[in-house]
Amino acid sequence: MYSESQLNEISGLFGLSITTCHEMPGGSKWMGRRYAMDTDVGMFFLKVRSDWWPQAQAEYVCALLHDLAAVGFSVPSVG
Repeated sequence: MYSESQLNEISGLFGLSITTCHEMPGGSKWMGRRYAMDTDVGMFFLKVRSDWWPQAQAEYVCALLHDLAAVGFSVPSVG
């Protein structure tokens, strides 16, 4: 489980400020942890990948975020 400060750091990448947050029940450890976050601009969901996630999947997500940013979506910096 992530601490409140870790979740605030993650949401800060998106320019969001968390007002309340809770881990979503259900699923399995293979799905990764999921959080529902109320923020200053609305409700968002955060899914944190499991350690077993392959590098190729992480590279795909980074490329997707890059492409979304290129067309004007607000996304976190992935380095």
